Amino acid sequence: MRNLEGNSHGSFLVTNTATAASAVARVVDQCSTGGLDLDVAVFRQIDTDGGGMANGHLVVDYEFVDCQD
Repeated sequence: MRNLEGNSHGSFLVTNTATAASAVARVVDQCSTGGLDLDVAVFRQIDTDGGGMANGHLVVDYEFVDCQD
C-alpha cells in the first residue's frame, strides 16, 4: 500500500469498520501515531452510530480514489 504522499490527489474513500458508512475525503495530515486526521464534517458523516464520538476515535479502512478535481 502506498503512503499518504504516494497519492497524488490526496483523496481517499474512508469507511467506518463498525458501520460500513463511508465518505470520500481529502486527507491532508497524518497523526504522529499513524492515524488519519479527519475533518469534523467527515468524521460525523461516517460516525453513524455515535461510537466514534463516544470513544474519541473511529477505526476506518481507506483506499485511494481519484476525486476528479
